[in-house]
Amino acid sequence: MKYNVGDKVRFLNDVGGGTISKISGSGMVSVMDEDGFEIPVLATNIVVVGREEYGKTSPALSLKDELSARNNVSESSKTFAGQTDEVDIVDSDDYEILLAFIPENQAKPTDCSLDLYFINDSSYYCIYVVSYRTKGDKLNLLGQSVVEPETKEYVCSIDKADFGSKLNLNIVSFLYKHKEYKYYPPEQVNVNVNPVKLYRNSSFAENDFFDEKAYILKIAVNSIPEQAIEIDPQELEKAIKQKDTVKPPTEPAPKKPDIEEIDLHIEELLDDIRGLDNGQILEIQKARFTTALEAGFAAKTKKMVFIHGVGNGRLKHEIRRLLDTQYVGLVRYYDASFQEYGFGATMVILL
Repeated sequence: MKYNVGDKVRFLNDVGGGTISKISGSGMVSVMDEDGFEIPVLATNIVVVGREEYGKTSPALSLKDELSARNNVSESSKTFAGQTDEVDIVDSDDYEILLAFIPENQAKPTDCSLDLYFINDSSYYCIYVVSYRTKGDKLNLLGQSVVEPETKEYVCSIDKADFGSKLNLNIVSFLYKHKEYKYYPPEQVNVNVNPVKLYRNSSFAENDFFDEKAYILKIAVNSIPEQAIEIDPQELEKAIKQKDTVKPPTEPAPKKPDIEEIDLHIEELLDDIRGLDNGQILEIQKARFTTALEAGFAAKTKKMVFIHGVGNGRLKHEIRRLLDTQYVGLVRYYDASFQEYGFGATMVILL
């Protein structure tokens, strides 16, 4: 998607938005919010919601209107080999493929099932297959279809309780047009959705694609704005001379802490726990434990302290059961320092 100064945009990964005031190099843009503050953001983290045309703002099409328009397309408009008449879409080689999770109950977004949507933000047609990985590392199909340009499509309904502490999605997509087009190889993306985010009200935000609040995940993208760079020869020569004569001070790399602490108290994980029962809270805490431990392995962390508290001992028992069954030979663990944590923490040594 191309961007212009004056475009009205929303943030994909945060609440709010504003108007593009400046387009910088390296895929950065400056967005001025309603209070007059300029916020630098990556162009891939914003979505255009309106453009100024002939003095009027062109709003984004709502989900309700879009689905109504698609359902009213006459079968007679289809041409040979299943092609349809091209809609009025700006032709471009850029594309963005996204997934959206929409709570079925917007009043209680953390206490209901989620509708999963596939979003094709491009002038291409897109063939997609969305699956999730099972415990045996096999795939279970959630949905597949051909999505028209600049269109979103319902995939399925997801019950968070069915997936426990992990939701591993596999998405395959292929782009094409009914005329000459730039070829992109098929995309295959594995996405690990953190279930903790699906229990947070703040994860579901207003967006450009739906009337409802949604949690948006960007799957594939090729839409970095191009920006011409002008170089003053005199300034370049001056900079080279300064580099030759002045040696910048070197700062030592920050030392990585020997021990990483992860607090599993539910108050540290969620802003609002109203409506959650003890079983749901435990699943969220286990998901946070697993996510943090896997990140520790990836970062080559040596020691991790998981603060679980005392309580009835259920969380401590579940943590150690996971360590004994899923991480055999990969870790050692024991009670953390009583002086620092009392009886409420477990020290894990990553081997």
